[in-house]
Amino acid sequence: MGTTSIYQNFIQEEIKSSLMSGNVCSQSVNYLLSFSFLSKNIKIKVYRTIILPIVLYECETWSLKLSEERRMGVSENKVMGKYLSLKGTR
Repeated sequence: MGTTSIYQNFIQEEIKSSLMSGNVCSQSVNYLLSFSFLSKNIKIKVYRTIILPIVLYECETWSLKLSEERRMGVSENKVMGKYLSLKGTR
């Protein structure tokens, strides 16, 4: 039983670290995605090719609880919502 809880704590820390890395990456491309001339499709492609792989790196080794899956989904919705509702500053 102790091994399972240690493993679950490790997974939670890994998820937290991945989400933080995704946020850092998201902030680094924020300026690019703020341009109004970029279509939503381009913004989605940027997210899927730059940010998402950083967040999901090594995720195939994770066994997630439902609460952790929801946490990942909420994080994705926040990022995508921000990019798709950004008004152009240029």
